[in-house]
Amino acid sequence: LLSNIQNIIPPAFASHRIVIITDNLVKKICGLALQKKLQEAGFKVEILSFPPGEKNKNQNTVTTLQHAMLKKKYGRDTLVLALGGGVVGDVAGYVAATYLRGVPYVQIPTTFLAMVDSSIGGKVGIDTPYGKNTLGAFYQPAMVAMDIAILDQLPRVQFLNGLFEAIKGFFTSDKAGLELCKKLDLKNLGQNPEIVEEIITRSVRFKAKIV
Repeated sequence: LLSNIQNIIPPAFASHRIVIITDNLVKKICGLALQKKLQEAGFKVEILSFPPGEKNKNQNTVTTLQHAMLKKKYGRDTLVLALGGGVVGDVAGYVAATYLRGVPYVQIPTTFLAMVDSSIGGKVGIDTPYGKNTLGAFYQPAMVAMDIAILDQLPRVQFLNGLFEAIKGFFTSDKAGLELCKKLDLKNLGQNPEIVEEIITRSVRFKAKIV
């Protein structure tokens, strides 16, 4: 999907200025390539990034991103692409929800955990000294685009984090999904793309139904 992103951006945003919000690590892995692909397709697009990690999911990061957009006079014809894991999705979604009282955004999760959980449901926000996710909003993305090819670059422990989140959902409502997880070769996760895609699909259906 990332190599064809120009073809799946909703037509309503064809003339929008695009801001890719990501972290510094994902920027190097696929952010710059995504920017180039969109520019070649005629979109006006740039990247804003911040250091990775939960510790940067805070008001300082959000304010820095918002001020960078304001300085460059981004208007309501702005589309935010949240490219990254759960932290990026929360931060970028919160920026989109609050910038000029709300501009559209697209979730492009790059971790298994974000694909099966945090990119679905529109929960966006930040941490404060008083607790996790204590400031935020429910703000639905215009689209969620998941490219499972990027999971090949994911550390094994990160993949397992997402898998256990999916299993937690399957325990409550999807016996067939649980059986799928048993078929995964945990020593060679890259050999089961069809199973991985089905696990994500079933997890998304489950969470979207609740939402």
